[in-house]
Amino acid sequence: MELETSAPSSFHKKLEDIEILEGNTYSSGGIEKIENCATKLRNSLIGRPNRETVVIFSKYLTGGGSWLNSNGRFKRSFELMAKSNTKTKILDAAEQLFAQKGFDAVSLRNIVEAAKVNLAAVHYHFGSKQALLHAVVARRLRPVNEERLAMLAEVRTKAGKHKLKLEAVLESLFVPVFRAQASHKSGDSFTRLIGRVVFDRNRELQKFMFGELAQVIIQFGRALEEALPELDKTEMDWRSHFMAGAMAHTLCNSDLLASFTGTSARTAVYETTVQRLVDFTAAGFRAKVSSPSKKQKTS
Repeated sequence: MELETSAPSSFHKKLEDIEILEGNTYSSGGIEKIENCATKLRNSLIGRPNRETVVIFSKYLTGGGSWLNSNGRFKRSFELMAKSNTKTKILDAAEQLFAQKGFDAVSLRNIVEAAKVNLAAVHYHFGSKQALLHAVVARRLRPVNEERLAMLAEVRTKAGKHKLKLEAVLESLFVPVFRAQASHKSGDSFTRLIGRVVFDRNRELQKFMFGELAQVIIQFGRALEEALPELDKTEMDWRSHFMAGAMAHTLCNSDLLASFTGTSARTAVYETTVQRLVDFTAAGFRAKVSSPSKKQKTS
């Protein structure tokens, strides 16, 4: 059997519906859709191509050129395949829409239209809208949390047997997320997404986020206790709560600073913003614990 050099008519449909198709033999009709299998294709076609395999690429992957040449090698570079990553397109579109409208206001139909993919691709990669939401959030926050833990580990190493420095602990918590916001090509989208995550009441998302943040909460909780051994648990919990609120508000609502005061937050580099936040929250953690009021004592 010879390799086909053009796309069969059965595959003349919307280009976004066709990415990479591979079958055992064309005569058997066993053609199965497989996405993003560049490595597998490279192994099977470079050197001694498997002539019992039919591989079809959509024309937008091959720049409109012929499908395969006579010996089964591609006329175009394998790098062209990376230009059509359906999973990334879905994640990017979902992130933009979730950030703009909120999770409940966005439908899968909205996402597939924005990503220019079919609904089957969303179900194939993610299974459900909630799972897609989790993937969108994890894609942005997981690297941030990994960097937080790595920075905290370095702080511990530098401290050795000495007490942890509060400012260093806070920097480890703040720097990664503000750096991600500053470096992200869609900074506004990233900021709005974080805001949705922090303030949205989606119970499934909150449960998911608790899992994502579990190690951050545990490790930084211990670090703060070591840095401030004089604070009891209740006072530490409240001050940690205020600190998290200050971080989220600064991250998500910096535009309000200009609206209310005329001072623009956009003129400050993220390092300056982080330093201000560290100074403010460190002072709050170290503030004198007020004595209970008379009403509290009698209750």
